[in-house]
Amino acid sequence: MQIDMKILGALFILGGFSVGCTGAVAPVAPLVAGAVVPVASSLRAEVGEELRVELPANPSTGFSWGFAEEPDAAILARVGEQFVPATESLVGAGGQAVWTFRGVAPGTTSFTLVYRRVWESDVEPARRVRYQVRVESPS
Repeated sequence: MQIDMKILGALFILGGFSVGCTGAVAPVAPLVAGAVVPVASSLRAEVGEELRVELPANPSTGFSWGFAEEPDAAILARVGEQFVPATESLVGAGGQAVWTFRGVAPGTTSFTLVYRRVWESDVEPARRVRYQVRVESPS
C-alpha cells in the first residue's frame, strides 16, 4: 500500500490540480493523503455563467472523485460531470474528471470533493479538496 500511495502522490504532483473558470486555469497545490484543506480555491461566477472544475483522475485504479459536500443548489447548480481521457491511448492512462456548474443566484456556497475507492467506506479518502464559490449578479 505504501508504494501505491507514492505512485498516486507522484501522479497528482506531476498532473497538478487545476480549476477552470470562464477559460482561466489556476493551479491548486497537491494534497497529503487524507488531509483536509479549509479552502483549496475560491472561485467566482456570475448568475447564468458556467464554471468548470477539473481534477486529475484515473478510474482504472479504482479511484474516483465524488462529493463529500454538495454546493447549495439555490446558488450554484450542477450542470453535469464527465471523465475526459488523456490524449495518450495507453491502457490505464488517466485523464480529467470535469464538473460543470451554473450560477443560479447571488450568494456564496462551498463544496468538497474526495478521491477514493467507493468500496472503501472505512478508509480516509486519498485526496480531499474544497472550493468556495461566490456567485454575483451580472455586471
